[in-house]
Amino acid sequence: MLIKRNIASIKNSGITLIELIITLAIVSLVIAMTFSMNIFANNTFSKGIKKSDVQSTLRLAADYVTKQLRFSGEVELLPAKPADLDSDTEYIYIDSSTGSLIHYSNGVYKTIINSSGGISTNIEFQQQDHQTVYFKISSTLKGEDFSVDSSVIALNLGNNIIQGLSPSYAISFTKEQPAAFIPVTSVNISAPSSTIPTGGGTLQLSSSVNPLEASIKTVTWSVNNTSVATIDKDSGLLKTTASAASGIPIVVTAAANDGSGKLATYTVTTASPSAPTAITALSIVANDGTSIKRNKGSLQLSYNATPQNVKLKSVEWNVFNDRNASISASGLLRSPNGSNKLTANSLKVTLKVTSIDGTSISKDISIAVTNK
Repeated sequence: MLIKRNIASIKNSGITLIELIITLAIVSLVIAMTFSMNIFANNTFSKGIKKSDVQSTLRLAADYVTKQLRFSGEVELLPAKPADLDSDTEYIYIDSSTGSLIHYSNGVYKTIINSSGGISTNIEFQQQDHQTVYFKISSTLKGEDFSVDSSVIALNLGNNIIQGLSPSYAISFTKEQPAAFIPVTSVNISAPSSTIPTGGGTLQLSSSVNPLEASIKTVTWSVNNTSVATIDKDSGLLKTTASAASGIPIVVTAAANDGSGKLATYTVTTASPSAPTAITALSIVANDGTSIKRNKGSLQLSYNATPQNVKLKSVEWNVFNDRNASISASGLLRSPNGSNKLTANSLKVTLKVTSIDGTSISKDISIAVTNK
């Protein structure tokens, strides 16, 4: 009977206040932990979505830029967006006021990437070779960096080359359709001598390509033994090293720059230099023709001096008839890259070469100015 009364007493007593408080505390803790985990999961998911969106936007932008540049007829790398945009030219650049990536074409501004919501965007262009542009688009979101890079071959450059300096942060291009691309079928090398003096002697080699109508006529020069001689990869000027001995053959290679894989070789042998002599003859060489485009054009000029091993004191290039034309100390003739153009129909280029004994010879050449 006593046991039954105690059980009944327990049943009738209910939950005490302390038990109720402990129960509520446990329930509140569980709810708080569940809510915190839910917030953390949502934040993590939201950040992941934003990162994925940024990377996806960069990939789409890179695809867009590639498509725009793929069939360009003229390309110029620019340090920044020009103050005045040419309506006949397209541009891709970062807008300085909004930070957005913009494509300008035919008077229309199209936003490729809209820099908003704490996202900053940049783009950089570099020239990889005569017809390939490398670019990198990068964005920063809350201190985290994202980037996509790509290379694009401008298929319609034809005789044109990519203008401008690398790296650059804007680009201009046109989508002209130049003449069909004509590949090089063979390369030829010529030189005034098959020997070169030791001890820093020089020899100017020249190249030509077949057919004459080849779209790209330039070559890249190289030698088989740089401990004996080095060669300027663009101009073909061969020079022996200070330690080069006499009687060593040097194999010079000229490889076509048009991707055809065509090349030619020429063997030059080192010889002890003769005593310095006065210059007796001079000629100007224009391997790529005697004309230059009125705008965004260039023409490399070189020279042959006789005797070929004469010690020179100075070489002076000058250009006349148009103050917008310029020529470098190495003989690279240029027309303006910006909005200016050559106004003359021909340029007069003069060369004055002075040998070590003070003898000077001057030559000039007429360069036609063309619209294309």
